[in-house]
Amino acid sequence: MITAVLVVIIGLGYGYKHRNKECMEDGIAKVIFDESNNGIKGEAYITESGYFLAEIDITGFNQTICENDGGNDEFGYHIHEIWTHDDFNDRITDECGPEYTAGHFNPYNVPVCSALNDYEEITYYNCEVGDLSGRFGYVQNVNNLLEVYPQRISQRACDPIITPDVVW
Repeated sequence: MITAVLVVIIGLGYGYKHRNKECMEDGIAKVIFDESNNGIKGEAYITESGYFLAEIDITGFNQTICENDGGNDEFGYHIHEIWTHDDFNDRITDECGPEYTAGHFNPYNVPVCSALNDYEEITYYNCEVGDLSGRFGYVQNVNNLLEVYPQRISQRACDPIITPDVVW
């Protein structure tokens, strides 16, 4: 399992970062992974109605960098507060850690979702909004394809969630 840091998708020391995103007129924030860096291609979106979805092909990605994190069968994904690099180039491992991306997007100043008691239901307000794998579970690696089916992360159009960075 990789608990790494992606945008709108790869955690805590191992990750992939990309910021080719835009808020388009049709109400979609979109990140495009073009395979030019690190062999990852695909797209991730946040829709105007507050849904996050992604389809990422990691066939060309050197997954051995993830082995120290428990393997390559599932990946964590999060939305982070900032991106401090001077460019929008992809980053892996130490270059996308918390000193470059800060914490998960957390407008309500609440704990990560895993800190909730077992009997507590996850809501928009009781754990970090940007802790997507904590809210919805890890993304399963099926034949080098990571698919996130639409998951509701916001209840408002053009929510501030559009601006933070996504990390896998």
